[in-house]
Amino acid sequence: MSPKRPISYAVLRGKVIETDLIEFGGRGGDITFLAPDPHTIADQIPLGSPRLMEDLYTLSFEDILDYLAELGTRLELRNNPYLQDALEYSYDTAPTTRPIMDSFFHDMPFMFDKERIRGMVDFNIGIDYLESWVEKAINGAKVGIRAYGARTLHIVAGNGPVLGALTVLRGAVTRGDTIIKVPSNDPFTTGAIARTMVDMAPEHPLTKHLAVAYWRGGDEALESKIYQPHNIEKICAWGGFASVKHVTKYIQPGIELISLDPKRSASI
Repeated sequence: MSPKRPISYAVLRGKVIETDLIEFGGRGGDITFLAPDPHTIADQIPLGSPRLMEDLYTLSFEDILDYLAELGTRLELRNNPYLQDALEYSYDTAPTTRPIMDSFFHDMPFMFDKERIRGMVDFNIGIDYLESWVEKAINGAKVGIRAYGARTLHIVAGNGPVLGALTVLRGAVTRGDTIIKVPSNDPFTTGAIARTMVDMAPEHPLTKHLAVAYWRGGDEALESKIYQPHNIEKICAWGGFASVKHVTKYIQPGIELISLDPKRSASI
């Protein structure tokens, strides 16, 4: 049964948080929703020591593909009540029309197809670099190169639920620890995916290395606590000029900004 009021659940490292709910306004003022008070869960959002990422390296790339493929089967809209609620609520918050939202949600499982992910990763990174050290001869010397995951905070845009799903995928295949700040015009979808992961495999490393929560952008008391080098290495920020510029105030030695602002998006 759907909750009486829309709830943006926090899902923190295998646990669904549904207490200490407070009210927030959605984008445009068309809807209000409840979410856990971010100040009460702030200490649970970051991972802590990067040494705690070692469990991700017990997984092979094929293990990761198997997990994502099973997750994809559970994201069929007709069988997933979390996504059904998220879609219904998103009609009032999303900047797109109902047919576009219906299409996004219907097509979500296809994003988790094994061969699609394999091709995407091999093209963008190279699977060999994720699995082991790849030796290259450079100027007569042997150099080993390997891609490692990072503790990354993702401030995702809300112009389509595909972005939350894509961020979950990218964090998994790179063996990253992923924190997702959901946007006010899509505060429901990514949490629905994360709740599905908890139902599927609550103790799996990929589930334990995902934190999804909503907080109001510009909450400096909260952000100054989380956006610290001992918590994260990277911030990946989608958004307009004002929102991306706001994030730059937290950039310091030990934190890198990956900016997907309008200029970058348009030019690419």
